[in-house]
Amino acid sequence: MLSENINKQDIDGVFWENVISVVDSKECTSYYPLFYQKAREAKEAKNKLEYQVYELLGMITSFHLDTDSNNMSSAPFSSSIILNESRSANLEDLSEFDLNLLDLIVENIINAEMRARVADILWVMKRDFKIAALAVNSYLESFWNLIDPEDWTGCYTRIERALQIAVLLGRKNPPYQSSIDTVEKALDKLNGNDPFYLSETLMELLLQYREGDPLKYSNLSESMALQSENDNNMAKARAYWGICARWHHIRKDKDNERKKLICLAETFVKESENEISREKPIYTKASNHLISAIEALRRAGNTKSRIDEIHKVLIRYQKNQFRN
Repeated sequence: MLSENINKQDIDGVFWENVISVVDSKECTSYYPLFYQKAREAKEAKNKLEYQVYELLGMITSFHLDTDSNNMSSAPFSSSIILNESRSANLEDLSEFDLNLLDLIVENIINAEMRARVADILWVMKRDFKIAALAVNSYLESFWNLIDPEDWTGCYTRIERALQIAVLLGRKNPPYQSSIDTVEKALDKLNGNDPFYLSETLMELLLQYREGDPLKYSNLSESMALQSENDNNMAKARAYWGICARWHHIRKDKDNERKKLICLAETFVKESENEISREKPIYTKASNHLISAIEALRRAGNTKSRIDEIHKVLIRYQKNQFRN
């Protein structure tokens, strides 16, 4: 990608961070169009140095970060666009010289999102544990820059990736502890006042890594489930009843675990009732909710009498369904 006669001073002299410093969105997905635009301008102006630098930065910021990959330790980045016979840039397009130059500039990058991206690429490609720690800390900084209870997926991806790297460095080492502390501080900051699912996904991370105080977070998730029911948001209530049950499972409190699973099941019944209360009831939807309630109650266990009650209602709804 880069010519071999380009050095650190050349890249620093491009002042590329000025291009993204004025962007409101602090994510790579907002950066790469700007870098590619600057690359086109530099090409037209026959400025070979700037063209190569901006083309490289556009390339690495265009990568898709896939935290759901089955092999996170080696291949979290992929092409953002894949067509039948073509694709956008990916890690394979980076030369050893590109990586060496990125290695020279990474620690001096001001922008946390860019520093995290460059450090993570270097960690994946060169397996440098010092760079891995830098990637974790940079992702944590980017998480705080992006945290938004309403538009939450961007910040969540950063903390999730931070933990994926940090756990490889060892649970007793500072990057892992800092990552867990960040998750818990974010939950404290949200304090249950979460319109969607950021708190749920953060607690999912704690459960995944067997961290956090089960009593504290079972109380938090129960409170959020009840509030969601009050708001008639049964899908959200189910998510938090499910998390609450899992915290009780960690506590080895089987009775409360079962009770919360029953609460989860009852949200389907409430959704069914909502369908029936409409001016024009949709019995198909109401029936489907009751079927889901029965399945959830079976998973909870020891709920035969309640299942029988719901089954009688289900039969009645299904008769109305066929009449309509």
